[in-house]
Amino acid sequence: MQPEALRETAAMLADGALRRGLTAERSQKLITKLDLMADEASASAIAQHQEKLHCRRGCAQCCRRSILVSQFELAAIVGAIEESFSPEEQASLRKRSSEYVANLAPFKRGTEGLARFDCPLLLNEECTVYTARPLDCRRRFSLNVEDCVRQRQHPEDDVRLRSLPGAAAPYDAVAAGLYSTQVQSGDARVFELGRALDSYFQSGKSFDEWIASEQGNPLPRTEPTLGPRPANDIPADPALIQADATLAEGDAACYRALVKPDTWLRALARMRLPQIYESQAQMDECWQSYEADLDALLTREIRGDEAYRALAFHDTFFLAYQGRSVRPILEKHGKLIRRIAESVAPELLQPIERKRSGKLKVGYISGNLTRSNGSRWALGWLKNHGPEIETYGINVGAKEDSVSLRWKQAADHYFLLGGDRLEAAKWVRSLGLDVLIFTDIGMHPDSYRFGAFRLAPVQCTAWGHPVTSGLSEIDYYLSSELMEPDDADAEYTEKLVRLPGSGLFIERRERSSSGKKRADFGLPEGHLVGMVQNASKWLPERDELLAQIAERLRKPVVFQANVNPYPHRVLMERLNRSGGDHVLLGSMPELDFEALTRCLSVSIDPPEWSGGNTTIQALSVGVPVVTLPGKFMRGRHTYAFLKQCGGEGLIARDENDYLDLICSPDRLAEAMKGIDVSALYEDKAVTNALNEFLLNLA
Repeated sequence: MQPEALRETAAMLADGALRRGLTAERSQKLITKLDLMADEASASAIAQHQEKLHCRRGCAQCCRRSILVSQFELAAIVGAIEESFSPEEQASLRKRSSEYVANLAPFKRGTEGLARFDCPLLLNEECTVYTARPLDCRRRFSLNVEDCVRQRQHPEDDVRLRSLPGAAAPYDAVAAGLYSTQVQSGDARVFELGRALDSYFQSGKSFDEWIASEQGNPLPRTEPTLGPRPANDIPADPALIQADATLAEGDAACYRALVKPDTWLRALARMRLPQIYESQAQMDECWQSYEADLDALLTREIRGDEAYRALAFHDTFFLAYQGRSVRPILEKHGKLIRRIAESVAPELLQPIERKRSGKLKVGYISGNLTRSNGSRWALGWLKNHGPEIETYGINVGAKEDSVSLRWKQAADHYFLLGGDRLEAAKWVRSLGLDVLIFTDIGMHPDSYRFGAFRLAPVQCTAWGHPVTSGLSEIDYYLSSELMEPDDADAEYTEKLVRLPGSGLFIERRERSSSGKKRADFGLPEGHLVGMVQNASKWLPERDELLAQIAERLRKPVVFQANVNPYPHRVLMERLNRSGGDHVLLGSMPELDFEALTRCLSVSIDPPEWSGGNTTIQALSVGVPVVTLPGKFMRGRHTYAFLKQCGGEGLIARDENDYLDLICSPDRLAEAMKGIDVSALYEDKAVTNALNEFLLNLA
């Protein structure tokens, strides 16, 4: 049976069960029937790859996590317990359920996904209700047990399981059918399994009595005043759809030629920049075209909310990847955003008087409160505010993941804002915050749809996107004394705040890899040089350096590019033209990337945009990172990290020294002797200074 038919069947059968009155017995029969149907639907996929599967009875890797179940599944599980458990076994289960709830107590509702405790139904590494286990357990078909282990040990990493294609779809279809029936019946409760079992056992009621009064476990909430967020704020545009289809490979320059700027949506959408440039000449041309488009928009008439809604298809992310000063163009861009804001909601530009009473209310806002480098770093700040600061995490993106749960767990208040963006901005202003910190203006379209307005008396942006916002309503840029050059103030429209050291509170984390060796990647032995930073950071003018390294070492340079097929081909052709021997690797799973990093003798740091997380990752596993500090803060991340941990010997004086240091194993070994990587982590001087700065604002 196909998934859609399964979903419809599950919905029909569940509706019938509800009409007759939900009981444990009826739920058992319903779930047993649906489980068998889903098992049959996935059987062919399983049979073809049985030898590759790691999921089987007796493996308990995924049995140490929080499970949400429908009322049908819960009733079936309770029925199985009462039918097959002896009084002694039921007493033991009650004890395990109470212990589970006690372990879960520190986790806020909605953050249970971060918990890693034995399911109360787990005993001696076996599920005691295996035949009645939830759909979320049945749908697991892991092809790599290492993924399962890492997912259990590091829930914050949001590890994606490599699963058997198609095998989970029948179970997902059944779950969707059951839930749709609950919603239509007006009862959309879901239940955290361990917590529900404990509540039921403690109640002393029959299951039917208990479930009639039990609240259940609310799903991750969207603020009720705003409603669910639509997939898009404006209708699909046929011209953009056609251009996207024609340019599926992602040639931004040609996309611009195909899309005419006859509406605000098209005018903003066509302001794309390539992920990888063919040449310095193309880079210059794209910059000029972008600025010309921007100048044209500054004189364009704004009517209604068309321009504001069109910002959903616009960001400035790749502007910063050209090694130029971006303040002039982003300041001009900020004027455009200001015009749009004035046209759509001038009341949101009115100043807000500072009226602090009680704790200082500090909010963090982003469309990337997820496993994104744009905001993940800011958790270290939020978690280390003092008791005199009340914290808010405001997720204006369309999704949540395990890192979102960490925000929810750490913040005093957390909101996933759906609905209309303008109404959401008004709602944020109504919170009465004292300070609002935008973690990464420029990375996400919504950073402009919120950053355009005055939503708090003091507004800041920071390291998530390491350039000025250019926005009139952003007051401070929170940066780093080690990363910023002496003349850096001129690069910001905001007032620059230099926090101590790197400006970051980097949390310690265990690092693991797939264990792959050089041979697995097709790499040679000996002194191996790699450029494994974001490929967009490596500009055409630097290609000659790779050729010089390869010539001096008589070995290829490793270049890893996590980009789409078209820019990958552009990069390959560009590197081929440089004449240097190289190995170009494409996208790979995170564990493989960790393994690749460990294979290197030295990692090259791009001078125009230095490594952040990738540098820390390499240094943490003993791989030297050689840097040539750039002109701007974004080219000095590694410089700051090396100064902080005693790695000054890896900082090159000039381009000749950069080349010599990369190619000199003895110099690298000597430079690594004095490094104390622990100095990079959990720098309380940063958060102490941040807290002092924030409290002095009020």
